[in-house]
Amino acid sequence: METVWIILFILIGTVAGGLQAIGNRRFDAYIRAREDYDEDVDGKMSEKEKEEFQKRKEAEAKLIRMPVKDIVKERPGRLVCCIALGAVGAAGLVLCHGVNAATWTLLAFFTVMILISMIDLDTMEIPFSLNLVILGLGLISLLTFRDVAPFSEITIVSRLIGFVCIGVPLMLINLIRAEAFGGGDIKMMFAAGFLLGWKMILIGFLLGTIIGGVVGVIVLARKAKGGKEHIPFGPSLCAGMAIAVLVGNQIIDWYAGMLTPEYY
Repeated sequence: METVWIILFILIGTVAGGLQAIGNRRFDAYIRAREDYDEDVDGKMSEKEKEEFQKRKEAEAKLIRMPVKDIVKERPGRLVCCIALGAVGAAGLVLCHGVNAATWTLLAFFTVMILISMIDLDTMEIPFSLNLVILGLGLISLLTFRDVAPFSEITIVSRLIGFVCIGVPLMLINLIRAEAFGGGDIKMMFAAGFLLGWKMILIGFLLGTIIGGVVGVIVLARKAKGGKEHIPFGPSLCAGMAIAVLVGNQIIDWYAGMLTPEYY
């Protein structure tokens, strides 16, 4: 029976992945169609550059309702990537937590995180509407997590602490150093903190920071060779939270075991 559920979840994750790729392209078009003029280190854009930029905005606006077949033709690699991530994430949830109300909620969370990661990679922006979806899942999880261990241990107090324990420090850091973190990243950590509680969001943030650090080293190495890549932090945070959802409690138990005398 477990095999049947795994296959079912993989199929659902595959479908969700396909929908993510479609949503990804349309969100990209929406964001790019309303972008303001850039002011880079060289100063304001020239009139010719502004004219070209405006034309690109108008072209993107026409792609907000881009037909599915055209999206598949334009981004076959992205489609495959989204489908693979959706299927792997769905299978991982079933294997780690079984089939229950919490798993369905977390499957929706995984779907949103993959979509956020792709959009952030393309546009350096996380749509506020998707952070509201995560917050909505947090409210739904008040019911779906209630009788499912270990998520039943996430009390309302844990959620409220999770809501502020990462988001608030990131906001304070931004006050000291402007734009150290993106506004979308901060809002995402607020919303996800309410969904996951303080323990899981803290683990997710720490893992995301490690992943982001590794990615940063790679980006710096590529820049040293003449590359100009810039990778947003959002996908690393999403990866960290995904790992925390799957094996966060095992990480907590392992770390707690290291601190006990018996471990030595």
